[in-house]
Amino acid sequence: MLPSHENRLLPKPGPPPPDLESTRLSPQSTQSAKDEHSCECLAARPSLFASVLCWPFVEVQQGTDNFSASRKIGEGGFGHVYRASMRNTDFAVKRLKENSHMGWSVVKESFKTEVEQLSQYRHPNIMDLVGYSVGGGTYCLIYVFMPSGSLEDQLHCENSTALSWSQRVNVLLGSAKAIQYLHSCFPALIHGDVKSSNILLDEHLEPKLGDFGLARLCQNPNRTPGKTSSVAQTATVRGTLAYLPDEYLKDGQLGVEIDIYSFGVVLLEVLTGRRALDTDSKSKTVYLKDLVSEVEDDGKSFSKGRNSRELAFSQAADNIWKKHLDPRLMTEGISDPHGSRELSQLACRCLDRRRKKRPPMTEQHIHCKSAEVTKNTLRKLKGRGMMPNAFEQQRNSS
Repeated sequence: MLPSHENRLLPKPGPPPPDLESTRLSPQSTQSAKDEHSCECLAARPSLFASVLCWPFVEVQQGTDNFSASRKIGEGGFGHVYRASMRNTDFAVKRLKENSHMGWSVVKESFKTEVEQLSQYRHPNIMDLVGYSVGGGTYCLIYVFMPSGSLEDQLHCENSTALSWSQRVNVLLGSAKAIQYLHSCFPALIHGDVKSSNILLDEHLEPKLGDFGLARLCQNPNRTPGKTSSVAQTATVRGTLAYLPDEYLKDGQLGVEIDIYSFGVVLLEVLTGRRALDTDSKSKTVYLKDLVSEVEDDGKSFSKGRNSRELAFSQAADNIWKKHLDPRLMTEGISDPHGSRELSQLACRCLDRRRKKRPPMTEQHIHCKSAEVTKNTLRKLKGRGMMPNAFEQQRNSS
């Protein structure tokens, strides 16, 4: 049985019209009849859809102005996302699409997976699924609208004020809580697609982890929550390359360690302000995850032995902390990144090529919480005039 994080009611619209619940089809077009039948068949699967409301497709069409381009607010591997106005409330509607690399059956399986997982795994830092809709051969997922966009939007939007260090730490902490919750369930749930564009932010910049279309259960009866688990196999490599470890890209190995690695890339994004995937001046593809190996190569190469490897990680973290921190964090009046050195070290450990050496999410949650506490404490001390900018002193003397 899955642990419930807290008992709370998610915002849901009113019940569907009576004719939607009826098993008797009214004289309509062939496609309309098929759509209604599809919705009923999905709702008839209690393990998947019993607790999720099926919305009339015509209402979703009207709410998105027939999926108008002006309503489009995002795009992912499985579909486009639209802002919908329905029943005096704003929602986010993901319209699934057939991918050139993935057949329609795979896309529909992603749809079922997301409904199943989001209806069972409830947490304050996990996206709220309001319902689903099927019509015209189209499958839609309906979520609570997140007005602040994604972490990726906030980090890389040139027209808005940069996220402060305090805000970044809070987003990391909430995201770590969500992933820790998934990994501590039995069986553990592997999200499989942790990245900054899948961390959505509400009006208070509180994070919610979304896009569970690639989620998989980790079937291991001997697993201890909070520790690394045995690896499952997946035949098709999906997800975003910039966030995935070699054991997944090369061999299709899938375990909770993949989420830990991906979170390490998110840590680097937050620390450096860079994109996970970018191009350099020569139009060459640059992966942010390679920054760890690059700074390791600039220093000393790994030699055999535990101490030398730990030393190399420490050197890599220090190089990131000294040379690659987001310059916007150093601008007076925005923030003072206390705890950034420790989070740089954590990012390097998350990106360890040896999956079993990556720190479990329980430990990462502790580090993020520690950074938040340190940040708040030092901010209070500085507000009272009791300390100088110790960060710059320490950073310049290192």
